[in-house]
Amino acid sequence: MKYYHPFLTVFFLYLLFWTNVQSAELVGKVTVLKKDSLNPLNDFSHSLVYLTGISTIPETKNVVLNQKNKQFSSRILPIVKGQSVEFWNRDVFKHNIFSTHVNKQFDLGRYPKDQYKTVNFNQLGKYKIYCNIHQKMISDIIVLENHYFSLTDKMGNYNIKNIPAGKYQLHVWNIYGGEFEQEIIFKANDMLEKQIKIANTKI
Repeated sequence: MKYYHPFLTVFFLYLLFWTNVQSAELVGKVTVLKKDSLNPLNDFSHSLVYLTGISTIPETKNVVLNQKNKQFSSRILPIVKGQSVEFWNRDVFKHNIFSTHVNKQFDLGRYPKDQYKTVNFNQLGKYKIYCNIHQKMISDIIVLENHYFSLTDKMGNYNIKNIPAGKYQLHVWNIYGGEFEQEIIFKANDMLEKQIKIANTKI
């Protein structure tokens, strides 16, 4: 039978509380401009805001990407390096999953409703995912080094919480090609707000 020293329990609870108290938060908005224009798009979703410069352990639970109504459930799916993705078919007809990425080429074949196949992603990068039956279906799986990321909503809002104090690179990437990168420093208890504009290259 194992015994736990009450002092150690209190110490670890205090350490967890102190870490959360000392962490920083980043909020803001990403405005996406039209190609070769100063005019914004009508929808600012499909941008990924993330930090590099720190690694975190991926969750053991798999991430789910559904295929439903001839669409992927997530147009952008950010995950942490080492996580696995379950590709579920939720349509009554067969689907397929494949990628031509140089670091991970795969083709999972065709499979019917309520079945899934799993792929592990252990290298950083952007992986375009397709269905060879329905050519308009596409999703971008972005494999990152940590879980400090946020997807923008239609208004372009994002929010990254519980960031440890330190120096990082802030990145923004949009499915239409717009990108942004800048060094950013967080102090303990910081609440930083950053408004970002990116110009896409496709629309």
